[in-house]
Amino acid sequence: MKNTQRHAIRCRCILNQQKNQDNPKPFTFLTCSLIEDDVLIQSYVECQNCGILHKVTDICKSEIISKSDLSGVVQTIDELKASIPDKILNVMKPYQNELDISCFQQVNLILEHSLWGERVLLKSDYIDNNKMVKYMRILAPTLVKVETINGQTYV
Repeated sequence: MKNTQRHAIRCRCILNQQKNQDNPKPFTFLTCSLIEDDVLIQSYVECQNCGILHKVTDICKSEIISKSDLSGVVQTIDELKASIPDKILNVMKPYQNELDISCFQQVNLILEHSLWGERVLLKSDYIDNNKMVKYMRILAPTLVKVETINGQTYV
């Protein structure tokens, strides 16, 4: 069985605004991976902050590829968008300021592997003690259903 999973990758770089802090945290970014029979299919991603290449080996785990001549070999957001049908892109457009490259990676993986019914997170927010989550469920190459789910949160 195949499915997609968005997850965080930690780079060794630090955001410029944190460089003068005593204990700056390494930059973390999201990516999306294909999982087949509970095993992550290895992929490559670039850090959006420094451009270094990471080989994604497991959920939240990567190895830095030190060859500097490899930057630019993975797909960019614009390249990913070019392979997504307009009907799906039009649903994503109102949320484009909140969507990162992992969302577009996920849509491409769903389309490429015909993982119909998988959800892509468009937006989430808290209203009072309720977490509101808006998903786009991809049902076919040009058919999506937008769903809002809310749930009580406890602190």
